[in-house]
Amino acid sequence: MVSLSYNYLKDYTRHKCINFYLFLCYYLQGKMLRKPERKLWYLIKENTPEILWNRVETTTIMGFPDLLGCHQNCGFFTVELKVANRSKIKLSPHQISWNYNHALKGGRCFIIATPLEQTTLEIYGGIQSIDISNNIREPLAVFHKPFDWGKVVEFLTLN
Repeated sequence: MVSLSYNYLKDYTRHKCINFYLFLCYYLQGKMLRKPERKLWYLIKENTPEILWNRVETTTIMGFPDLLGCHQNCGFFTVELKVANRSKIKLSPHQISWNYNHALKGGRCFIIATPLEQTTLEIYGGIQSIDISNNIREPLAVFHKPFDWGKVVEFLTLN
């Protein structure tokens, strides 16, 4: 399986005229950094069965959030997952732009941040993405462990 992935990446970089070894370093770095986010994703998915979730892994739309949720009360909404290893929540310029611009147009966009230990869930609105990038942290809601998942769902799906 590893050699199949290796060959796929080799062909992909040859087709796109990209330096294979540089691409491989970025690819592997991205995979390794996303493990804490994967744990957060599973935690949310397991505890919010009333929301239909889709995990989005895209390289075509830069900045597109990690999760697309759907609930009968509010329809579709997006969630960007962030695990902060220190006190700063890191958003890429594309993530800031996507969340901010869609929230301005009335889109339901959220950023859920947690420390590595996952002791709290901080929920921000997409419109706050610029503030988050400037380390101004004023979440719309904070939930402490043990999380009240009913209240988390209620917060995400209010009209």
